[in-house]
Amino acid sequence: MTRILFSLMLLLTTIALRAEPPRQPPPGPPFEDIANALQLTDAQRGPVKVILDAQHEQIRALHQATHEERERIHQTTRSKLTNLLSTEQMQLLQQFRDSHRPPPPEGAHGHGAPPPPRS
Repeated sequence: MTRILFSLMLLLTTIALRAEPPRQPPPGPPFEDIANALQLTDAQRGPVKVILDAQHEQIRALHQATHEERERIHQTTRSKLTNLLSTEQMQLLQQFRDSHRPPPPEGAHGHGAPPPPRS
């Protein structure tokens, strides 16, 4: 029974720790391209730009908040496991995670750059 619980905990932890670092939302087209495509008048340009800039900032903040929450969960999990597992078991867990981590999606880290280091 203990082995089953430990295996389940290890599996769930591995799944939880696989999360990718946040990716910034892709930039939208330049505002001038949008303004020209919509044939905005001079009176419309300012308010439309304010609305689109606000949307961009809200999306960026959401990505950041999601990343911070995910990191908090990872830290809590690591702390709990560190209190339960030996140093050797923590090293084995890290090796297991490293060997079972899926490769990042093509181009996820931009121009073939390796993913940022995980702590």
